[in-house]
Amino acid sequence: MNKLLIFLLVQTGICFSQTTFPYNKCDDFDWTTVEIKTPRADREAFISSISKGTFFESYPIRRNEFPDYTHAIDFNNDGKRDFIYNGVYPAEGLLIEFHLNLGDKYKSIFTEMGHFCKIDFKDKIIKTLYIAQPGCCADPTTTLRIYNIEYRNGQFEFTRIFQSTMLTETTIPKKFFDELIHFETINDKYYLRSEPEIKDEPFDDFLEKNGNQIGELTKGTKGVALAEQTDSTGRVWWFVEIFPEHKILNNVFYQDSYFEPNDYGRIVGWISSRFVKRL
Repeated sequence: MNKLLIFLLVQTGICFSQTTFPYNKCDDFDWTTVEIKTPRADREAFISSISKGTFFESYPIRRNEFPDYTHAIDFNNDGKRDFIYNGVYPAEGLLIEFHLNLGDKYKSIFTEMGHFCKIDFKDKIIKTLYIAQPGCCADPTTTLRIYNIEYRNGQFEFTRIFQSTMLTETTIPKKFFDELIHFETINDKYYLRSEPEIKDEPFDDFLEKNGNQIGELTKGTKGVALAEQTDSTGRVWWFVEIFPEHKILNNVFYQDSYFEPNDYGRIVGWISSRFVKRL
């Protein structure tokens, strides 16, 4: 497969595997499953060693908290303690920084915003990152990203392979399908919602939407269903990702006239399973 085709697959959100984002694992990531237990004094020493010229040096009001957000992990199974910082910095949100232990110093190899939902290893080398980034300030959305990590000849390469966006208030199912269901809508004006129920009021002045509506899907919109839930009327709802090439009308994320297929990745929400066909 040539590089151009790989790029197009990543950018359009098309994926032939059954892997997707672990939406139900983002509330409280358990660092003890991946980190090396490290004395606080060692974490303080690490922060001190990288502080010069960084926010660690210029943000003294939170200095005592920095070690609490610092975690030792062996990225490449070389027996050295590398470090991930995932915590506060001088703006809103949480900062993620990876620092590789070179023996005599640390090298920053990756920076992102958000917090972890999951970290995968392969053959004791860090392989995949699942990151959630809630919107800053009054932004009501959360962005989810997956990064693949390649380690070759002593070098790490981080590639974003997945992105989706949802309203932070979206209901997350507790149980997911074993296999994704690919689908296509067969009706126009098919509402994508933040909850598995019909709720068209009251009007939300801030989001400028009715009830739990996210936007309108048109006939022929494609996506994947990850889970289902039945409401009190017996209607079966699917928890879905809408592929990024499809415009969602009157939605809360962007104005129709400013639609760009790859700005938000897949849009996440709930749809009724009644008027869709499986692909």
